[in-house]
Amino acid sequence: MMYPASYVVKMGAILIITLSLLSPSHAALCPYSILTCKCDYDNIDCANRNLTELPKLQFGSGYSQTELHISGNNIMQILDGQLPHGLEEIESLGNPLTYISPGAFQKVVTSLETIIIEESQVDLDQLSEAIKSLVSLETLSLGHNNISDFGFFSFPKTLTHLFLDDNLLTSAPDISGLYDLQEVDLSHNMISSITTLQLPESLTDLYLSNNNIKVLPIFKAVGGTSVLEVLSLENNPIETIAQDAFSHLPELQRLDLSLTKLTRLPLALQALNSIEEINLSEISTLVCDCAEFALGSWYSGVKSQLNINGNCGASDVAYFLDKLVSQCSAPSSPIG
Repeated sequence: MMYPASYVVKMGAILIITLSLLSPSHAALCPYSILTCKCDYDNIDCANRNLTELPKLQFGSGYSQTELHISGNNIMQILDGQLPHGLEEIESLGNPLTYISPGAFQKVVTSLETIIIEESQVDLDQLSEAIKSLVSLETLSLGHNNISDFGFFSFPKTLTHLFLDDNLLTSAPDISGLYDLQEVDLSHNMISSITTLQLPESLTDLYLSNNNIKVLPIFKAVGGTSVLEVLSLENNPIETIAQDAFSHLPELQRLDLSLTKLTRLPLALQALNSIEEINLSEISTLVCDCAEFALGSWYSGVKSQLNINGNCGASDVAYFLDKLVSQCSAPSSPIG
């Protein structure tokens, strides 16, 4: 039977559309209903959809998505069987999560690498139980959750990045046994002492800004020596720094002591031979004194690589260490 050319063209167009709808990237392969969530090849977007619970999983296989975003809903719990296989990242911001069942992550035990749960009311004991079987978890972000104490919370040994910022912590949790940990953010808490903090040998970045630390003790490292490269202590009321505070941090490159309450240049700086940046800005109480004349020889050895910011009195700290400290023959009165 012969068909008009227009009919052939029309049927061809229908065939193309049909094939496109069957494409693996189409939302039809979304593990949740496309009326509830939007899917592309990598992502499941269920954010800001007024959900009170995770949608029911659809039957089928071959889902390619690795990221699930459920932020901005009113989801209070994650239960067994609600998550699809193969997820590598789960992000929940602003959900009033209070319960995560022990088997919630059963389908993603080997694949899940990142958990972000912020602005929630998550129960730490339940979360600890739920994540203990995860064998690939690298990033755990629990910021903005009003957490005051981690108690007996068990952090997975596989973690490389840990974000606990913007909580109510008064002391640092024990991270000494996290042998792969590279970055920890404890900023914007209420930590007043870090005397018990032990740095894992692998840790390179530590953020402690905006806490209540007044005294900086000797930083201790598991194994004796740390590979820490970045240390942020900005906006702490630090008045005293132990003379050997940085003696176990030979690889430190960036140190932020801005907006602290220091009155003298810390002699502890002499231990930092790999340092590239020191921020001492906005410290109105800082005085450059011949009592720190020993820093002159240290500075001469590192100044070619070092950018140091800040003022002590009327003098720039770098200018004091480079030019004025040489006028000191022994500790005496402030100069500059």
